[in-house]
Amino acid sequence: MKKTKISYDKKKDILYIFLRSGIEERFEDISENITVEYDAKDRPVGIEIFNASKILPTQKSLSEHPRSRSPSRPFVTEAAEA
Repeated sequence: MKKTKISYDKKKDILYIFLRSGIEERFEDISENITVEYDAKDRPVGIEIFNASKILPTQKSLSEHPRSRSPSRPFVTEAAEA
């Protein structure tokens, strides 16, 4: 199984999740701060999360959370900068 690539732009506060290689042909805003990008075959190639630090929990808040040991919970950290 391929590893998902994630990029975080701290200045713009945008988290980008690369789902597959391809060129964006269209996009769909699925919520106020989340956009899914699709290729020519209508397959999702990426997800953009705007205002990521306000939407996703931070590493610090997860470490203070009772379920912080769960590896499936995403977090934003400065180390993930692009």
